[in-house]
Amino acid sequence: MASIAGFLFFTVLIGLCIYQLLPTLSAWLGRFHVQDLWNRHKEKPLSGQRSWLPKKWNDQFERRLRLAGIEADKYRIRVLCFLPVFILILAVVGDWLQRLMVIVLFCCLVNSWMNKRIRIRRQAYTKALYKIYRFLDFQLTAGIKTVDAFRGLPDAVHDSIVRPILVRFAARFELTLNLDQAMEEIHRFFPGTDTNLLATHLRQCLDTGQAGRSLLRMEELLFVRCFSIMQNETGKIRTQLLFTALLGICPLIILYLYPLAVQTLNALQSVFG
Repeated sequence: MASIAGFLFFTVLIGLCIYQLLPTLSAWLGRFHVQDLWNRHKEKPLSGQRSWLPKKWNDQFERRLRLAGIEADKYRIRVLCFLPVFILILAVVGDWLQRLMVIVLFCCLVNSWMNKRIRIRRQAYTKALYKIYRFLDFQLTAGIKTVDAFRGLPDAVHDSIVRPILVRFAARFELTLNLDQAMEEIHRFFPGTDTNLLATHLRQCLDTGQAGRSLLRMEELLFVRCFSIMQNETGKIRTQLLFTALLGICPLIILYLYPLAVQTLNALQSVFG
């Protein structure tokens, strides 16, 4: 009887321990599951099917789409929707030279549009970097744990371009607790020296648990650069407004001076006619 009571006691005790450890066990297994899914996702091509382009061209095209913030599958769906209209335009156009000019014009417009999107996204990331460094500085100085500061990093930026990337970074860091793997989310969309420096400073903060002088120095330098970019944008806007005002005033000047010029010519003809 005593053995049965002891067995039941130890069974209940082990059951309670397993119940208390279920969240930790679930999170541990979830990280492995997410990592396995991510490895499969990296091995699978973005397009979901084999491309008819050479691999080097296809990789370059996928990279430009990623830098422009465009998902490859959605881009191909849009192209397929636009393709009948484009074929109809080519059918209406006359000879082969005009069709070739239409194709070249279309390629140039698409390339210009993608370059503009890439430039806008890079500029937005550059302007948001000082906010990231300032957020980390404030959080670590206030005594917040480094891991918790990384998890709350999306709250540092409210930009519609940069914030989704930081959300992906925070989510992957939450699931894997691996900074290198989480930084891949930022490297994929914003590669370059700035991201490499950010990864170095994040690693330093994770190792030391505090904000160093280099973090504060980078914040000051990036703020100066952001302010310089904003000044250049203000100068461009001022120039555009000036040209717009001149283009708006020119028709009024012509409408006002044209009757005077006609009357002057008539007067000259009547005098010297």
